[in-house]
Amino acid sequence: HERIQWAKKLKKALDNGLRKSLTHVRRLRDEISALPATGSPGQLRTSAGEHLATIDELLARESFFEEGPAIAGQAALIDSLVGSTVEEMQSQHETMRKETAQRLAASPEWQELANDEREWAGAQLAGLAKQVEPSLAGLRELLNHDYTVNHQIRELETTLRGKAAAHRQARHKAEEEARNSGKAAEPVEERPLHIPAVIESETQLEGLVKALTEFLNVFRAGQRLRVKC
Repeated sequence: HERIQWAKKLKKALDNGLRKSLTHVRRLRDEISALPATGSPGQLRTSAGEHLATIDELLARESFFEEGPAIAGQAALIDSLVGSTVEEMQSQHETMRKETAQRLAASPEWQELANDEREWAGAQLAGLAKQVEPSLAGLRELLNHDYTVNHQIRELETTLRGKAAAHRQARHKAEEEARNSGKAAEPVEERPLHIPAVIESETQLEGLVKALTEFLNVFRAGQRLRVKC
């Protein structure tokens, strides 16, 4: 009789949502255990493992079917961890794109590029942004996208270096032809540089450093420039 009552309670609990919770827990366990052991996914595996262990303790009880709300609550906490991991990885990708843009803009090669080439490079970086749902499916998408982001950034940097080298070669060739033909050399470009008498803030100093870096990159690129202070 007791076994019959136990079976009836189990069936009722399963029909009232426990079956759905257990299916979701099984999916969480399988997919999280397959995540990489490093980085944000690795941290998720560790954090989620604590909640999965709690669920295992609940399921080990004879009357586990009475723990439906507790099991669902632990699964919800894991879902929240998954969502946080998705947001963290998206933020990491955004930081990577910004740092790449800053690194490119500060490079000597950037000064060799035409405006349309710089705009193209910016568009390529912007195109790497990816918005996904804060779920396991979204996390899988980001993990696959992670390789794409790293690969395309490397490809972009290689392409821009090639374009810059081609521009330098063309300019040097034109200068040599001009010298051989007796034509006047390319005129020197003049640009103003305002150096404040007093620097009182970090913003002022950063602006001056940025301006000086831009001039330095122009010189490194071999272009003729005269800076007037």
